[in-house]
Amino acid sequence: MRVKITGQCGEFFEPSGHLRPAALEKTAEAFEAGAISRDHVRNIIDVMNHLPANIPAETRTEAEDILVGHCRVGWPSVAAGLRRR
Repeated sequence: MRVKITGQCGEFFEPSGHLRPAALEKTAEAFEAGAISRDHVRNIIDVMNHLPANIPAETRTEAEDILVGHCRVGWPSVAAGLRRR
């Protein structure tokens, strides 16, 4: 699971030398700041992975913002519960 979290929330250098930002930037920022736990991140990743692949990037970013906002004030199960909706 740590690899999954790192893959979604880590910044990596491409072979070309360019820095690739985190796939889930808002989640990464909140996790780095200590505002959400590893369990929150796992649940956010799970929800984001279940979104349809063809939704616009803006909608995906908005969904991540909503999830991070809920996780900042709730238990890790909050994000898991939102996936069921």
